[in-house]
Amino acid sequence: MKKLKLFLFALTLVFITSTTVLAESKWDTIQPVKQTTSDGIDIEYQTKVEFEYDCWYQRGKLICDESTKLNVDISVDVTITIPSDYNKDTIVIAPEVLQELAKQNHEKLLLKENSEYLQLNNSLEPGDNIKVNLTIINNSRYTYTYDEKSFDIFPVENTTFTRGEKNTTFNGLNIGEGYITYRLANPALKDLGLDKNHKVTDENIDTALKKLKDTNGNQKYPNGINDLAKYYVDYYNAKYNTNHTRLDEFSYGVIREILGYNDTIERVSRNIGNFPTLYNAFQIYKDKFLQDNQGKKAYQDDVLKYAGFTGRDALEIFANFAKDEYSKMCGEEVTSFDTMCEEAQTEFFAYYDKEIEPTILETNEDILNLSYNYFYNKNFSLGLEDDEVTDADSNKYSIGEYMRDEDKGEDTIKEQIGLLESNTANGLKMTFYINGAYTCNAYLGYNFMINMQLSYSALKGVLVVNHVDSDGNRLTEEVTTTDLVGNEYTTEKKDFEGYTFITVEGEPIGTYIDGTIRVTYYYDKNTGTGNIEVLPPQTGFNGSNITTTNVETITLYKKEERELI
Repeated sequence: MKKLKLFLFALTLVFITSTTVLAESKWDTIQPVKQTTSDGIDIEYQTKVEFEYDCWYQRGKLICDESTKLNVDISVDVTITIPSDYNKDTIVIAPEVLQELAKQNHEKLLLKENSEYLQLNNSLEPGDNIKVNLTIINNSRYTYTYDEKSFDIFPVENTTFTRGEKNTTFNGLNIGEGYITYRLANPALKDLGLDKNHKVTDENIDTALKKLKDTNGNQKYPNGINDLAKYYVDYYNAKYNTNHTRLDEFSYGVIREILGYNDTIERVSRNIGNFPTLYNAFQIYKDKFLQDNQGKKAYQDDVLKYAGFTGRDALEIFANFAKDEYSKMCGEEVTSFDTMCEEAQTEFFAYYDKEIEPTILETNEDILNLSYNYFYNKNFSLGLEDDEVTDADSNKYSIGEYMRDEDKGEDTIKEQIGLLESNTANGLKMTFYINGAYTCNAYLGYNFMINMQLSYSALKGVLVVNHVDSDGNRLTEEVTTTDLVGNEYTTEKKDFEGYTFITVEGEPIGTYIDGTIRVTYYYDKNTGTGNIEVLPPQTGFNGSNITTTNVETITLYKKEERELI
């Protein structure tokens, strides 16, 4: 496949509505609010770019240059440090990995000086990846825990280069200039007589669509070029016997055909049983033939003969063989390209010959929306740790899938960097992957960039303090306080009238832990103290029966006041 020039750029957040055939997309989701890294948190980036070449000798001279480049190995080490004096309750980490890659490697990656976006030119192509090693070092005395479902990854907003007002993408953003794809002469346009890439101009399409009539003789597409998406829906429904109402309802393979048509497909399929899926099988045998025959040019008849298909019916036999092979792969009968399973479509596209370089930029806003949505929901993916992202299942790991599924990647994140204990380091491996089979030449010069962010909260402990008597009765209300794990606390005994301190249970001075600390002070009630009321004894007389004889005078006092009664 011809190498694609993939750029990283930004988008502008504009929430608008659309009444196009792309409205209410299956990919729809909400664009998160961008956050910035908390003040005091340090982030360092170290990037590395290495190229792998398939060098060869020509007339005794070693050829090892741009023409022999196989792939690029890009890695970024991201070190996030929580300093020793950090004492905030929360942390937001929002590393700008790809942005820094653009800044630090503009020379290696053939970027313009001081470029604010990653322009990889021929350095990055479909099938390549960017490896990110994320390390979080906690030098503080506190422990931080990952806030569940706080991990966000999403396309960057562009503050410039807006195009049109009805562009509504899956995340509600407006399409910027850097997100304009090329238009290729796909089968739908070829049936309009536009069989070459340089012919698919707005003017030619507009004229051709306005000529089409319905069964009543009325214009089928009176809006011309503005009805291009509607025309595609009708055309591919007819071609693959489907009944879709939106372009995004078609399989990824059909969307790829719309955006990234390859002349080779039609040419080979016409010659081999008029079955598009045969190109893959044909190419496999051709590759094997070339390998086993030391580079001998393989023609169709040679390949068929080598593969064991001979005679006048060789093409038909080969066609039936290919259908059977794809049916086995998919677990059900394959009758057309659109009935192929994802695995089969992926293998099919993996064997494309070089695509013809496009020349005309797309202008139809519906198609631009489709290409943007398709890129972030199929072609641009993120794998965590040991995730093996393939061309066939890349949609399961796409940026869009992370945006829709709040549980995506949660288990891995919590396992690897979920707990940031004091004076420890934790790491997470990430891999950004560009789909090799589905990212076609329509995306030459395409821009892309993402934001990522996650947050943490400091672990907190509980301190419960009580003051009780020897029987466990509270002398004051229970006091409960909460503070960051690692912070110091101090408690002390109190003075209570009539009570004497005995002992304390628990650590009166210490630091908060992940849990509850209980400190209980015990006091004993004093004896022989306090006001005691002394009552008079019972003498048997009441004052009315007093006589002048045999009378004993009794003097009564209160014990403390000594007051005569």
